Amino acid sequence: DLAGYIVAKNSILTLQASKSIPMLTVYGGLGLESSSIDVDYTQEYEDIDGNPQSVDISFSLDGENSTRFIVGFRLKLLLLSINADYNAGEYEAYNLGLGLTFR
Repeated sequence: DLAGYIVAKNSILTLQASKSIPMLTVYGGLGLESSSIDVDYTQEYEDIDGNPQSVDISFSLDGENSTRFIVGFRLKLLLLSINADYNAGEYEAYNLGLGLTFR
């Protein structure tokens, strides 16, 4: 049985720019980000003899993230859109997307 709470917070503020030419859009940006988590709960259980026990657990963690860079492109071929981007921050991420565009 758990009684308590977990509060997680994260935020990012980004400045992004893009340039489009027929069929191709390139983009990039810079972001400032932060994250934290606060945990405070009581774990209740019975010991080996069946006696009720409880342990209070409380801690806070701050993320190591602070800045993030992104660079990517979108290629539009008739109804098909292909996009890819690279995110560099505390952790790296690669994204690839495929979509249909009707306009």
